[in-house]
Amino acid sequence: MAVALVSAFVAVSLGLSAAFKFQDLEDFRRAIESYSLLARLPAASTVFLSVLIPVVEAAVALTLMLPGLNRASATAALMLGVGFVVVIGSDSRRAIGHCGCWGVASMEAPKLLYLLRSTVLLGFAAAALGLAFESPAAGFGTDVVALGLAAPLALLLLELPTIGQIVVLQRLSRGEA
Repeated sequence: MAVALVSAFVAVSLGLSAAFKFQDLEDFRRAIESYSLLARLPAASTVFLSVLIPVVEAAVALTLMLPGLNRASATAALMLGVGFVVVIGSDSRRAIGHCGCWGVASMEAPKLLYLLRSTVLLGFAAAALGLAFESPAAGFGTDVVALGLAAPLALLLLELPTIGQIVVLQRLSRGEA
């Protein structure tokens, strides 16, 4: 069951993120261009990345639960996670208004929250890869249950920067910050 839960968490997180990006690829392209590391890329490269990243995320999300593909998919999820951490971690901004990965923030959130979210996803992708080598696939029924259990947790992870904004606003309204 652990394999299914960990893989489902990564699959749902990446699937939701891909679905959001597909809704507005132009917005995602602009978000890509806002990152220090990617801002110097030619326009054609950012257009290519704005399509490639959600395609890879969707492919990984769809194949991560398949027994014959879960190792390769977990490896791809791990590489995506490393990429997200590097791009966000190397960004020159202290706060990010829109990362391009999920939702549109109403105000900037500390970069640390986006980095934390990507690091958690990276950790779960690494766990999915390790578990894929150690444990057999759980089976379709268990996978369906795991997807259902993982969905709310994935949504919480994706909303981490927004939750952080709310906490900061509450602290400011009480004069604590």
